[in-house]
Amino acid sequence: MIEPMKKYAVACLIILCSTITSVDAESSKPDFSGTWHYGTLTPLERPDELADKTHFTAEEALEFAASFDANFRARAEEFVGKDKFVGADLWLDFGSAVEPDLRTSLITDPPNGKLPERTTQSQDKRKEFGQRRTTFSGPEVLRPPERCIIDAVPILRAPDNNYVSIVQTSEHFVMVREFAYSTRIVPFDNSPLPPSSLKMWNGASTGYWENDVLVVITKNFREDNGPFGGSEHMVLTERFSLIQPDQISYEFTIEDPDTFTTPWTARSTLHR
Repeated sequence: MIEPMKKYAVACLIILCSTITSVDAESSKPDFSGTWHYGTLTPLERPDELADKTHFTAEEALEFAASFDANFRARAEEFVGKDKFVGADLWLDFGSAVEPDLRTSLITDPPNGKLPERTTQSQDKRKEFGQRRTTFSGPEVLRPPERCIIDAVPILRAPDNNYVSIVQTSEHFVMVREFAYSTRIVPFDNSPLPPSSLKMWNGASTGYWENDVLVVITKNFREDNGPFGGSEHMVLTERFSLIQPDQISYEFTIEDPDTFTTPWTARSTLHR
């Protein structure tokens, strides 16, 4: 089933890109086209034991990488039960190193490297969802990513399949993620988004240039698929910067007063 889906996604991408104008060879804007790996051993949140330590030393980074798989397995076994956690040796593939700047968390703001406190509304929502999962009353009690329906925003490390293919034209920015086989098409003209009443699995996106930085704004999320359990009012701002020919600095900010008490920002590196 998976292989035909992948072939279908690739075919759709080829058809799409054959119908829109290619990148202007004389354009001064960076061209992000290519296949990129965004896996990293740097966790989203700074581990409690690192407290206020914002960066590893080079030696600490090597030690952290060497013990990563064993530590991840131990935490997972503790969470789900040792007899239920299987297969990690076959599929676990976050990456092989921490971020190039040796940060101890992908979250850069708040400065403590942690997700902001959740609102009471968000906490109640998560509790209700957790209770619903125990009913096993149908597939709808699971989130869409668990059902392999969709999971494309933001671009954030997963346990496996950390690859994204980008096709850039003079008018559009197209991203196809290996994880959940999700495709996003973003226009460059900062065109207005659809009415807020029109909700989409991954929201609706529009993009524009700030000098050499591509900024993508996404709104109109469905209530049942906002990133990090976010609400339909979430605003996701992504920034793509080609800092080296083979490296993209990827930064995103989430603003969602229904879910988090303050906005928060994370940054990672995509490697060609």
